[in-house]
Amino acid sequence: MGAEIESNHANQQDLSLAPIDKQAEEFEDKLREDNMYLYRQFRIKDFMVREQNAEIQR
Repeated sequence: MGAEIESNHANQQDLSLAPIDKQAEEFEDKLREDNMYLYRQFRIKDFMVREQNAEIQR
């Protein structure tokens, strides 16, 4: 158990060595990519539903 605590402490120290601004920037980039993926999926499904509705109304 002592080794596990020391390992966790070492991991926390490693994180603190990285600049916070860099971590925030990487997080924002990843979040932006994930959001764009979800937005594209939504637009594709929305387009498909609109096409189906247009065919039904014809």
